[in-house]
Order: sequence, then structure tokens, then C-alpha cells
Amino acid sequence: ACLASYTARATACLRSSTKLRKQRSTTHARGHLSDAFHRPRLLLRHDTTYVRPSSSSRIMAIDATWYPSRCNAIAPSRRRRSMHVHVRGIHTSSFASFYHVGTSRVHVVRVGTRADRSRSCAMGPSPSPFGRTTTWWELACVQQQPGLRMGAVARMFRIHKRIGTCFVSQELQAKYETARSERQDVVCITNRVSGQQCWYNGNRKNKPQTFRNQNQSSCDPTQGGGIGKCDFCEWDKYTAVDPFGRIENPHAVTASNLFKFNPYHGLVLFKHHEPLQFDYQQMEGMLDAAWEWLNKAHAHGQRQWREQMYPLIIWNCLPRSGASQYHGHAQTLLSPVPFPEQERLLADISRYRDTHGGRDYLSDLLDAHAEAGLARCLQEKGESGICYASLTPLKDKEIVVQGNDLESQAFRRMLYVCLRALIDCMGVETFNLVIQNISFEEQAPLANRLPVMARMVSRGSMQSKASDFGALEVFAGASLAKTDPYAVIQGVDRMAEKTPWTLSILEPT
Repeated sequence: ACLASYTARATACLRSSTKLRKQRSTTHARGHLSDAFHRPRLLLRHDTTYVRPSSSSRIMAIDATWYPSRCNAIAPSRRRRSMHVHVRGIHTSSFASFYHVGTSRVHVVRVGTRADRSRSCAMGPSPSPFGRTTTWWELACVQQQPGLRMGAVARMFRIHKRIGTCFVSQELQAKYETARSERQDVVCITNRVSGQQCWYNGNRKNKPQTFRNQNQSSCDPTQGGGIGKCDFCEWDKYTAVDPFGRIENPHAVTASNLFKFNPYHGLVLFKHHEPLQFDYQQMEGMLDAAWEWLNKAHAHGQRQWREQMYPLIIWNCLPRSGASQYHGHAQTLLSPVPFPEQERLLADISRYRDTHGGRDYLSDLLDAHAEAGLARCLQEKGESGICYASLTPLKDKEIVVQGNDLESQAFRRMLYVCLRALIDCMGVETFNLVIQNISFEEQAPLANRLPVMARMVSRGSMQSKASDFGALEVFAGASLAKTDPYAVIQGVDRMAEKTPWTLSILEPT
């Protein structure tokens, strides 16, 4: 009875502020105000593309059924009247559908369970629970609105927005075409659990670089590689062999690292020379060889030491990322001691579980990015590969990919989409990538429950001589990002359109 009363009010409000568009087909229009009130948990609000969220803008929460995205059932009135209906017991952190009302259509984003993620990804500006948030600054503005605080985002991140001001001389104004009084939006986002922090100012991408290389192609001293030019092109002669031999497939081959920093330290070499020119089959060949190397090294190590081993795969592409060889290659590690980053992650998971009533840290971190509209999902044979553009990137353009295990097709395809998005859609020339949480069957149960995780970051332009790591990163533990994460996830969306696979917008649980 209470819901019926609110339904009547909602209907009256909708009719006063919107008009139904008559359509011959009743697929979307019929029953939008009657049949639409059967399931709870819907959030309806004006699209922030046209109406910025403010303390005075109210949320209308009503029951609604699922409608296909971008349907033309409702058009807002020209007066953009605010809707002042609130259904008791419906919270912004637990919703099932979001209607972003624009000037001529309603954009619907369904939020369901993690098992219900097969819907096609809506390309373009990434939709979020509070309108089409498309920048870090807009996310910070929405996050600070009374009554609009996103549950998972607020729980996981501390967001500060400030305006920096400086006064520019006429000479400097003429040289860099800036305003006389320069006002810049600065956002700081801190992970409340891990402490990872990132500062972002969109104007920093225009920062002049006085140290530049003359020619980008000069970073390849082998001038295209080949016989007599590149050691890795002649891997059978000029690379070492592990005690358990080599692993070789049509696209990759392994070698033992001649200059080890770990007892088991191998190389996985592409059979072609150019490091940025690889397709999915070639990347899959590299991962197959790496996984087989880890298993053979693990079996060999168990015979010697009979202790738990910790695997890791790293990929430094080109000199700015730390690579000493131009030829494309990854590195495989099997350590008798855990890596510090994984220990910190396990500590964060345990601490978060204790302080938040048994909640899972990785699930809530994923939900926070999904709530902000920064996460995507790829499904393949019942498995899911998930990626999100990090809100606290360690370096520029960080993307995190998660999956069931290293052999998962969904994980590998999502990894490929994200890597090619960095290279093809965002112009990344050099990057770092790590794949962690790789577990063997006999490892600890907690480690087995962690999803395999890949992290990748851009290391800047090959034409720049300036390092992207300064005192802030080395000593203060914070990072600077040049690229907004919403631009990063849009690059992933554009790359997905070029592949035969379908990405869906990941929805908070």
C-alpha cells in the first residue's frame, strides 16, 4: 500500500515534468508508468551531461523494470523541472537500474549480480551511477554532494578537489598561450586501505619538455634486428638455457636469464623482433610459454628445496620501462620468498576484512570502480575477464585486469584488449606490465582464492629524456597521472570495437 502511494506520486510527478512519446511499437512505450513499478531499487535522475549535480538537485527513486539502453520512451520537459520523489528504503549504494535522462532520450544502465554481465557495452562516454561522469573532477564533484555519496567509492577512496591559482606574466602568457590568472582543477584520490595515492591535473599534459631525443627510432640499436644484429633474434646461439631446458612454441621461446636477480629467473622471447607489433596469437604464445616455464621451474625447485615458491611475470617494454634489449620479451620469476607487493595485498585483504565486517577488499575495490563507470567485463565459456582504469594509478594510464587464472581465455583476451588499447588507441610507446597472484595447486588456500591480476602502466614518450619518476614517487609514495581514467577506459572501449569480442559495462553488486 505504501509503495502504491509512492507510485501514484511518482506517476504524477513524471507526467508533470515529462511527456510520453507516442510510438506505434509498444515495446518500449507501453506501460512505462504502470508496468515500470514492479521491482524495487531504481535510481532516476537528470543526465549530468546537461544538468550538473548540485545540493539542490533531488533524486527520484522508484520501482522500474529493465528497458533496453538508449530507448526513446521519455523526453524531459524543456523547463528541466527537478523531481522531488523519494521512496523510503532505497539507497544510492544499492540500486538495480539507472536512468540518465538527456535532452531527447533515456540512457539505461542495468546493475545486477555478477552472474548477469552479458549485456553489450555501451560505447562512448562511460556511464556512471550519477550521470555520465567523464572526468576525475566530475567524479570528485559528485562524490562530495550531500545525499549522492557512492557507497563503494566512498568506502574505498578519499577524494579531494581543490583549485590552484597562479598569476602569469605577459611574456609567459604569450609563450604558452595561458590566461593572465591561471586557475587549475587539482584532484587527489587516496585508497583508504592500501594508502596508494594519485594527484591529477589535466593541464600537466601540456607541460613543456626541454629534454627530448632527436629520433624515436634511434632506441633500436639493432636497426630492425635479424641475424648478426640482435642476440634474441638468434636465441639458440646467444641465450642461456635453464637446467630443465627450453620451452618453445610457434610464437615464443624461453631462455635462462644470464644476469639473474632470483634463483629461478627466465626470459620469454617473442620469435619476432618488434616489441609493439604482436597479435593475440603471439601474446597467447608468450603466456603459454611463461606458464609452462613456471610449472617446470616449480617442479625443479620442489625437488631441491621443498618449500613454497612464489611466481611472477613481468614485461618491461623498451628502455624507459627498464628493458635492456629492444627485442620483445617478458621475464618469469619463481622466488622462495614472497614479493612485498603481494604481502601488502594480503595484509590489506586481512585488515579490510577485520575492520569491515568480513567484506572482501578486492570485491569492494572492483565495485568502487564499477560504481564510477570505470570497469568492463568480457565473458568467455563461463569465465569472466575484468578490467578497470585505476582511480589511483601507480603511473600514467594504469589498467588492472583480473581473471580466474593465467590459462583463462577470458583473462587473456581482456589482457590483449587492454594492451592494444594502450598502444593503438592511446599512443603508448613503452610500458610496464606485471602478472601476479599466479598460484599452484599446493599453495595456501588464501592465495588460491585471489584472482590472477595483471597491472600495466605507460612509461611516457620515447622522445622524452625526462624520467617519469621523481622525488614525489621515490620518497613521498604518491604518483602523478597525466591521463584521466575516464579517457583510459574509453580507449579500451574503442579497442574492443576492433576485436571480435564483446565487452560489457561491469555493474556493482
